[in-house]
Amino acid sequence: MTSNSASNLDEHLNQILFWIGHFILIIQMVFGTFGNLLNIIIFTRRALRNNSCSMYFLIVSISNLLEIYIVTLFNHISTSWNWIPANTNIVWCKINGFLTYPLIALGLWFIVLCSFDRYLTSSHNANIRKKSNLSLAKKMTFSTMLFFFIIFGHLGIIIRPLTIEDETYCTVLSSTYIIFYNILFVIVGNVLPIILMAMFGILTVLNIRKIHINVVPLQINNMTSKRIHSKDQQLIRMLLFQVLITVLISIPYCCINMYQTFAQLLLRQYFSSSESAIIYFIDNLLAMIHLTNSVIGFYIYTLTSHKFREELKRCFQYGLKIIFTVCYLPLKIQQALFSNKHQRRNHIHPVEQQPVVLTTAV
Repeated sequence: MTSNSASNLDEHLNQILFWIGHFILIIQMVFGTFGNLLNIIIFTRRALRNNSCSMYFLIVSISNLLEIYIVTLFNHISTSWNWIPANTNIVWCKINGFLTYPLIALGLWFIVLCSFDRYLTSSHNANIRKKSNLSLAKKMTFSTMLFFFIIFGHLGIIIRPLTIEDETYCTVLSSTYIIFYNILFVIVGNVLPIILMAMFGILTVLNIRKIHINVVPLQINNMTSKRIHSKDQQLIRMLLFQVLITVLISIPYCCINMYQTFAQLLLRQYFSSSESAIIYFIDNLLAMIHLTNSVIGFYIYTLTSHKFREELKRCFQYGLKIIFTVCYLPLKIQQALFSNKHQRRNHIHPVEQQPVVLTTAV
């Protein structure tokens, strides 16, 4: 392929990437902000906030919200407009290096922790089920955040804007360190959490199947069959669907990352201009799709859980009640809208009791 045709291909692919990025960014910003804010509201409600799995979902939603505005937004700006503020500003360069990779990794690893928690909850062993508690969840969350900000966040200390061949980049001078960091991020930040969340998801399904097989029909109301009650069952369903979709979305991005890391950095494989343009296009497109993981949680939970939909409905009712109260809507209309009395009408009328006369024997 000639240089002119290669440059034309590069230009066309960048143009396509520009418009796709615009479209995906709008979807991610609007639906991601809306969904994650509602997740935070719902998982902090009294009915769910004392559950360890709900706490993980809450942390995932907060992490996703940060990822949308710190990673997704600036990834789109750098890809579409070729404007990277970290390349010229040392403060933003270090903040970007400190936050970007830990946030991407934590978004997946919090789902791993949630999968592990549901595996414990679904176990037939009572001692294992007791380990699924709020105290352990808080410790695991804090430890995971500390661990990943140490192993990935240290990049913010050594990274800085460097001028290479009249171009300024926010990078590290040592090529050996760049290879090490890329391999570490691909394996620990992408591949390993995908494998673990899939593994715990499968083990949870197997535990549930064992419970259903071992429960005798005549003992359907005993404590053994009630150990996974309705709320836990719905949380497990929410999680399993999220794990499935997260794995499907993340695998292509993991593959292109592994290919780039091992082919270009380790094997020193060189590509032509057209090949580099195609790889750059595929890598950025899959990165955009991968970042959709931070958006989809709320919509998965809404579609898969009746309990979540009930809490969402109560949130909307409460919000509308506040709005109508502020707008001075008449009390009778508010009572008609939000009263629970008209939700069930069984048309059963109470029987009037006859007065009881007490007599004493003379």
